Amino acid sequence: MHIMKKLFLLIFLPILGYGQTTHYYDWGYNTANQQINVQLGDTVEWTWVGSGSHNLVSTSGTANFDSGYGTVGKKFSLTFTTAGSTTYVCSPHSGNMYGAVNVSESSLSLNNYTKINHIKIYPNPTTSIVTIQGGKQYHIEVYTIQGKKLMERTGNAINMEHLSTATYIVKATDKSNNEELTYKVVKN
Repeated sequence: MHIMKKLFLLIFLPILGYGQTTHYYDWGYNTANQQINVQLGDTVEWTWVGSGSHNLVSTSGTANFDSGYGTVGKKFSLTFTTAGSTTYVCSPHSGNMYGAVNVSESSLSLNNYTKINHIKIYPNPTTSIVTIQGGKQYHIEVYTIQGKKLMERTGNAINMEHLSTATYIVKATDKSNNEELTYKVVKN
């Protein structure tokens, strides 16, 4: 059973998609050494500002793109689906307009997901508050299925009422003995 869960995660998790955070940046004559840090699956949107005609072209790295030329108000966006760094320039103004997008993998590790959890989490599915049995104080984190952390708190319960209907990963760490429990929770 453990092997099946691991295979499921390895095969189907990448197909489920990535996070959907969009980062907005200006792109103009004085945007030298623009450093953008995002997570896998995030989108970066650049908006042309100031005068002149500019483009946005990758020069090396994990992503390959060319926005074409544009003037004030032009927008170009790209979703980064490969971890690593990509450098870019404005071709005619490469001395003043350049930067890099640094894409890191999700901070959620599912290595412990296949561990048999002897502590129960309830109710699951839920519409609001999820409780972890045992009366201990846990450091609780809630992640999207893609690995983007949404919330965290200390206690033995967490309110998921404001979250959209979806499946989430709830990670609970007992700080007294460093026991880490990971659950898949369905929010209705």
